[in-house]
Amino acid sequence: MDPSYEALVDYLRIIKHPICLQVMRCKVSEGLYDSNPYESILNDLRLLVSNALCYNMPNDDPYYRAKILYILASGLLNAVKNVL
Repeated sequence: MDPSYEALVDYLRIIKHPICLQVMRCKVSEGLYDSNPYESILNDLRLLVSNALCYNMPNDDPYYRAKILYILASGLLNAVKNVL
């Protein structure tokens, strides 16, 4: 069996509500976030980070990067929330 397929099956077995940055980008581009985009985007960001922290081990690079992403992206969202 293809190792990438096995990894995907494993990921979907553990993560019940997957999301990725590509999906979030498409939702922004297509105007799919609701009347409160700040909260909706922040919720998707939290889900993305939560999934990464759940699936990866604390010493793994994706775990660390997810934490950094959350800090940077939530700070940026807070800075522009009145514009959204």
